[in-house]
Amino acid sequence: SNKSKKNTVEIRAGRVASAINKSIQRTPTLHQTQSNNPSKQVKSSSQPFDKVKFANALNHNALSHSVGRCARYVRMALEAGGGNTARHPVGAKDYEPTLYQIGFQKVDMTNAYTPKQGDVVVFNSHKGHPYGHIAGYDGQQWISDFKQRQMNPYKGHPTVSYNIYRYPN
Repeated sequence: SNKSKKNTVEIRAGRVASAINKSIQRTPTLHQTQSNNPSKQVKSSSQPFDKVKFANALNHNALSHSVGRCARYVRMALEAGGGNTARHPVGAKDYEPTLYQIGFQKVDMTNAYTPKQGDVVVFNSHKGHPYGHIAGYDGQQWISDFKQRQMNPYKGHPTVSYNIYRYPN
């Protein structure tokens, strides 16, 4: 009787281990999922960036107020425009390399600046906002995770440093 209980436990343990191993073998890694599923593949930065699709995605996804997810919402719009955001950062202030990877260029701010559809602004961090801020211009207004009233969303911090990036025509 004890021997049959021991065999039953061993068989059950063996089935569990086998099931776990099969589950692990069937669970693809993120890299495999991207390479095997065309709808989830990262788009090549050799494709031109579509500023209209970017602007439409900004507008479509915008919330009524900020939820502190500017980088996520702008990233989704960049991807909608065809941008390759592979290895994107978490913090908004760190988006410069990702924008360069897509093909954006830093705007020379020595002359008067007029925003154009598709422009992206990246604010550095400051007290109370350690991740900085990022927003895109849809042709009418600046949008991050919400529709902003002005480019700088920080109340009482008009001197926070920033850079503006533009995808060439």
